[in-house]
Amino acid sequence: MLWYAPESFILLSNTQATTLKSDARIHMFTNDELKKYAQTLWWGLSTARTKPYAPGDTILLRFDADALPLAEIVFDMLMEKGLNPVARQNMTTAMDLSFYGKGSEAQLTAVPAGDKELMGSLNGLISLIAPASLTHLQGVDPKRIGQAAVARKFMRDIMEKREQTGDFGWTLCIYPTPALAESAGLSMDEFKAQVVRA
Repeated sequence: MLWYAPESFILLSNTQATTLKSDARIHMFTNDELKKYAQTLWWGLSTARTKPYAPGDTILLRFDADALPLAEIVFDMLMEKGLNPVARQNMTTAMDLSFYGKGSEAQLTAVPAGDKELMGSLNGLISLIAPASLTHLQGVDPKRIGQAAVARKFMRDIMEKREQTGDFGWTLCIYPTPALAESAGLSMDEFKAQVVRA
């Protein structure tokens, strides 16, 4: 089967094409809708901090892979405002399973060099939540997930202290995915409509 992608023509098997069609459903917002969504996030971020944002402030943009279309629009908006966006994609479901399922204690509790310094200099956080699965970790021992979370708690503490002084603000949003729609008992179009209304 021949499937068209903007960059090129790709020859795919029927299974691959079905997967690609499924992935394409995720990108269901128009460019104008994504820009409006980004502006709403900016409003949320701006009102979450007592001090106004200024050019040069650092904003962490965390996003799930399925929210990439919105992440790109938000990143561009932050650049236009003179801010310094730091884009970080969350782990995919396969990465989550590998990390929590196979990671040693040292791996589960390791904190990358520079993360503490980054948290201490952040002025804002925008989180785009778009899970590809809500059940992929159900077979993983919750203690392992908790162990990793405890090792990183100090970073949350840093952000909370900065929030109390007015130096940090945050906002988040849901980006429609088939997993979220299925969990809500809705079609993708119905779930998208709920997100737009919210």
